[in-house]
Amino acid sequence: MVVLFLFLFYVFASPYWVAYQIQQAVQNNDAKHLAQYIDFPMLQNNLKQRIHLRVLEVQEAHPEDPLHILSRVFATKLIDKVVDFTLTPEGVALLLQGKELKQSISFSRPLDSASTDHPIEQTPSVRLDYSGHYESFSQFEVTLLTEQSQEIQFILHRDGLSWKLVDIKLPF
Repeated sequence: MVVLFLFLFYVFASPYWVAYQIQQAVQNNDAKHLAQYIDFPMLQNNLKQRIHLRVLEVQEAHPEDPLHILSRVFATKLIDKVVDFTLTPEGVALLLQGKELKQSISFSRPLDSASTDHPIEQTPSVRLDYSGHYESFSQFEVTLLTEQSQEIQFILHRDGLSWKLVDIKLPF
């Protein structure tokens, strides 16, 4: 009976523990530790889809604008390259600190999107406001309130008995 109780407690508490471990990795500037909690291919794919949908919404709002017509040609490839280039452990750490991805761009850095050899240079200057809750049995959402009073949602999915970061809902 005790073993069953401990197992159920672990199953319930594990996303909170993973969210805490992610937060500690960000505060300790430990990109390698942070990377173990991220499913990079799924995260990149989900973020690309989210950005593509937003671009389509903007383009549909101005269907006759020649600039928007031209942007359709280049948007897909450009978005894919930008997400691949910026969505690294360091880039995710910046988002977890409530900062923008543009702060992660460094033209002296190799283009390896899953690289964990580079330390996270920026550290949070203030205490950030995080909250978390279950969306379903296998999905957990962590909400970050940034210094600019914007909310960023980080979606964790169950991966066996652990959890992985698989999506980020940016406020745009």
